[in-house]
Amino acid sequence: MLVRQILGLKGGTDVVTLPLGTSVSDAARALSEKRIGAIVVVDGKNPMGILSERDIVRELGRRGEGCLSDTVDDLMTREMVTCAPDETADQVLQKMSDGRFRHMPV
Repeated sequence: MLVRQILGLKGGTDVVTLPLGTSVSDAARALSEKRIGAIVVVDGKNPMGILSERDIVRELGRRGEGCLSDTVDDLMTREMVTCAPDETADQVLQKMSDGRFRHMPV
C-alpha cells in the first residue's frame, strides 16, 4: 500500500506546523488539541525540525516542568526523515525502524 492511499483513508493530508520560538507549553497544547503525536517546526515555510510528544515527556522526566517554558527549538529533532506519497508502507516502516522513531512527515 502507498502512503498516498493510507492518507486517503485517514481523510487528511495537512501537516501541522509551529514556528520556531514557540514555547514547549504551547506545542504540548497544540498536540493535545489536535490529538496528534508530532508537529513540524518551521521557519516561515521551511521545515527546521520535528517535535514529538515523546521529546516533551523525555525532557519533563529529566528536568521537570521547567522545560515547558523552553522553545521548541531546544527540544526538536533537527535531522528530520521524511517520505513521499508514492513510497510504500514497507519502505516507510523500514525507515522508521532503522531510525527508531514513530512519526514521519510526508
